[in-house]
Amino acid sequence: MSTDTLLNSFGEKNKEDVRSCLLKLLPHVNINNLILCGGLAVRYHLRRSNKTFDYGREFNDLDFLLKDVGDLKSSICKDLIVYHYHDYTNKKKEHADDFFVALVDRSSKVKLDIFSYVPYTPFDVEEVEFENVKIKIRNPEDQLATQILESAVVLEGGTINPKWIENIEMLLTISDSDKANKYFHSKHYYNGREENPFTENVLDVYERIKNKIKVNPEVLATKSTKRTPYKCELCENKNGFTVSPMENVYKVLGYTE
Repeated sequence: MSTDTLLNSFGEKNKEDVRSCLLKLLPHVNINNLILCGGLAVRYHLRRSNKTFDYGREFNDLDFLLKDVGDLKSSICKDLIVYHYHDYTNKKKEHADDFFVALVDRSSKVKLDIFSYVPYTPFDVEEVEFENVKIKIRNPEDQLATQILESAVVLEGGTINPKWIENIEMLLTISDSDKANKYFHSKHYYNGREENPFTENVLDVYERIKNKIKVNPEVLATKSTKRTPYKCELCENKNGFTVSPMENVYKVLGYTE
């Protein structure tokens, strides 16, 4: 697949922002262990399948997976702001994931969220070409399975972004349900527990989610763009990374007036 296929999954005014963010990120990661995921993967697979979708839909973050926290070099601090840096090495009893890093691009105000493979381990990744470099990307069925499992928190009183449901509905039109079901039941972590409590088919779980939303539409909630700065207790200045004060990050993102 060409660079255009990846970038064309965004509206015209956002293409350059995505390109710029990727070019700033790639020199500082172990590209062999980098996997594109989340909304970026959703858009890419839909565009590749020529599906009608609001590709100009606003977005404010790009999601990635890395195998190890050491796959991200501290040299990234020269090009992007460090918003969060959570390294859970030797803290596995307290945290389901291995690490979480959030970066911010000053010029585009796009946030780059980097998650560990654990707990939603990727399966059978695909590849996409960007600027003559091959990058791994989560396949559509695996993205669908992950999104449904994450959305199932509404069954236990949690809230989710309405975009997640739109993503699921669109992924269903291009995904093999049997493959999605296999991936779904291969993911063991769920909502704070190290086991997947769902025994039924992934599509039946999604029906339960939709029924919950019909009865309790308030479970669909978007985050406010006006947020009060806080001190993240999980962040550490570690491994050569220095976390920027929240007040400075929010000024860049426009969360506070």
